[in-house]
Amino acid sequence: MVTVPRLEARITRSLLERIGSASNAEYVVTQAWSGGRPNECFEAVEGRVAAEGGRALAGWALWKGELLIEAEYYCVWVDEGGRKFDIAQRELAFDRILFVPDDRSHGTGLQVNNLRLNLGSNPVVDYLIEAYDCVFLLENAGERAKESSLSLDGMEAALHHYFTMLKGKLELYAYRGASPDSPCFCGSRKPFHSCHQDDICKAIAKVHALVP
Repeated sequence: MVTVPRLEARITRSLLERIGSASNAEYVVTQAWSGGRPNECFEAVEGRVAAEGGRALAGWALWKGELLIEAEYYCVWVDEGGRKFDIAQRELAFDRILFVPDDRSHGTGLQVNNLRLNLGSNPVVDYLIEAYDCVFLLENAGERAKESSLSLDGMEAALHHYFTMLKGKLELYAYRGASPDSPCFCGSRKPFHSCHQDDICKAIAKVHALVP
């Protein structure tokens, strides 16, 4: 279940430090606007600015799940009076979001990866975060970051498929409370650290060799 993290929580502060924005985080009231597609905050804000004025403010929205806390590059609408609103439509309804302004990547036309931190000390969650990052790197390498459609072949396509499948497996594995000493998710009955862990590490190294 996804929730809005507490600003004063230590893990929230750690994520804010990683973001490194010069601005302070704050809670922003949610007021969904019907003029945009679901989960498309930048599109919604652009449309509302065109329709009603005000301005866009880019930054990060912070979300907390059961396994990790993450920051999503995000956009809120600022009305003519300077009040900030989260106007994106989404399936999960929140009265407010936790948002920190940060326009360093706004206007580049490039995709921005989510920033994630493990809520605990389970290494399996760290591998899950690596899987998310590898998928993003493969999908946004070079000119792909500006393209709307994805085209991969060869080793990149194989690695993309591998990590896309791995995300779901590791997430379920971690939700069940598995650790590196637990029987591997593949059903081999070997401990994870003696089974798929080494394969995952090698695949991560291949991605970083392909996408510096």
